[in-house]
Amino acid sequence: MKEISESIYRAQQSTVETDAIVVKRWFSEVQELKMREKYCLDLQKTIYERQAYPSNKGGFEKKFMEFIDPNSDTISFVKINEHRHEFAKIFYVRADGFIAQYSPDFVVKTKKEYI
Repeated sequence: MKEISESIYRAQQSTVETDAIVVKRWFSEVQELKMREKYCLDLQKTIYERQAYPSNKGGFEKKFMEFIDPNSDTISFVKINEHRHEFAKIFYVRADGFIAQYSPDFVVKTKKEYI
């Protein structure tokens, strides 16, 4: 155990920090989203002509879009498609030390902030 602890300590001490490289990506880069007509909505405040919601247990997401679209505080929003908007994933370190990823369902721009 002592040898493992010393190895971890040496590895941490020899870590070289570098500046992060930030690559900006835009949701508008994804020109088209494939969706079933039955499971999508015509909305005004989204960058896409139509927004889809999951056919299986997507009722909450559908209701959220129907609520957020006419809301006067909403400037715009997008329903994130985790397969087409791969750049919108958030990577984090779990409590057990493993790296994991999270795909948010929406990005909403209000008059005051992005949420």
